[in-house]
Amino acid sequence: MARYIGLDVGSVSVDLVVVDRGADGPPHVIESRYVRTYGRALPVTIEQLREVIGRHADIAGLAVTGSGGKIVAELLGVPFINEIVAQSKATLTLHPGVRTIIEIGGEDSKLIRLETDGDGRPRVSDFALNSICAAGTGSFLDQ
Repeated sequence: MARYIGLDVGSVSVDLVVVDRGADGPPHVIESRYVRTYGRALPVTIEQLREVIGRHADIAGLAVTGSGGKIVAELLGVPFINEIVAQSKATLTLHPGVRTIIEIGGEDSKLIRLETDGDGRPRVSDFALNSICAAGTGSFLDQ
């Protein structure tokens, strides 16, 4: 069965998930990783991808998100997905009843509101990000 990698290259960590297509439901998580980068996002990203791809020869696709994701996506020639889009799609797929997402990262915080449109399809109705880098975000909580 084909597997896919989702990669989040953030300001504090590299987060990676390997999933396969669920036959009748959501994707099945095969492996997940959270690795602190300590300011070395690109080398840590390359190391993690090498390890994971070496263990899963049947990778059919890879997409990247996160504050460092655009650079990595360009280097690898793979799609870059906006974080709000990625978080909303994943939440609506895995937890369709959720209507509010709060994400506290190392560089910013996000509030995403979801609703159902007139045709019954879920969509992002609103979102907000903090305006001052790292103010009140995960860097504070981490300490």
